[in-house]
Amino acid sequence: MEPDEHEEASPVRWIHFLPELQRACVAMHNGRMFLCCADVVPTKEEGMEGTFLITELGSATCIHSVTSVLIRQGGSASGGKIKSAEIWCGESHGAVSVFTLIDGVVTSQEVVNHNSPVVENLEVLQVIASPKDTSDAIWTFVYPGCHIFQWRTGEQVGKKLSIASSQFK
Repeated sequence: MEPDEHEEASPVRWIHFLPELQRACVAMHNGRMFLCCADVVPTKEEGMEGTFLITELGSATCIHSVTSVLIRQGGSASGGKIKSAEIWCGESHGAVSVFTLIDGVVTSQEVVNHNSPVVENLEVLQVIASPKDTSDAIWTFVYPGCHIFQWRTGEQVGKKLSIASSQFK
């Protein structure tokens, strides 16, 4: 996770663990994300690439938060065999990157946005998944703002709920 030769070091923004896949996602401020093998101990204290680092993923903006959802055969909450996993990354300008993994390998990346057209200076500061094996719902919010969003795996547009009404004041 060393910076490239002509790049400044970027701080870690988020770490997310996927226990079923034995993977850890390490999201950086510069939009880079590292997918690490959680059951391999690094061989050295520094320069660990190649020992437990599986792959590097990228985003166009800062990654603020990360969550994941498992897609199981027969539906995400069925308890069946894991068919795939989605890693959801909250980013700048209302964007969310969704990386799909099959057999622990990244097979695709999709970027969805909370707004169309894109609204600058909105940050997706938190992305959370419903509890394991209960639903395939993902929850987000953008800052600043008074709305929360609920997404489902495979959706392009989230459902918006305003929390600015007088009942929440």
